[in-house]
Amino acid sequence: MAVNSATTLEIGNTAQLPPVSRLSATLTDYWALTKPEVNLLIVIATFASFYQASSIDLHPFQLQRLIHTLLGTLIVASRYGSSTPKCAGLPGVH
Repeated sequence: MAVNSATTLEIGNTAQLPPVSRLSATLTDYWALTKPEVNLLIVIATFASFYQASSIDLHPFQLQRLIHTLLGTLIVASRYGSSTPKCAGLPGVH
């Protein structure tokens, strides 16, 4: 089964596509808006900073705090990436 990797920006009018292809193109667009490559680098830098800043005296590593920090940073970074001016005409972008 062939996978259609075209986005709605490349297609232009998605009304001609079958519903599954339209959904796939829309999800691909939303995934591209999150800029996963950049966000991965941000998460790596956040993890390294958290590890460097954590005290040596803390015997149990604060895994829950690390997870919350990484998730919060990822959410903020993803939201900021989707609000760039080039994305202003896409649905769901304010």
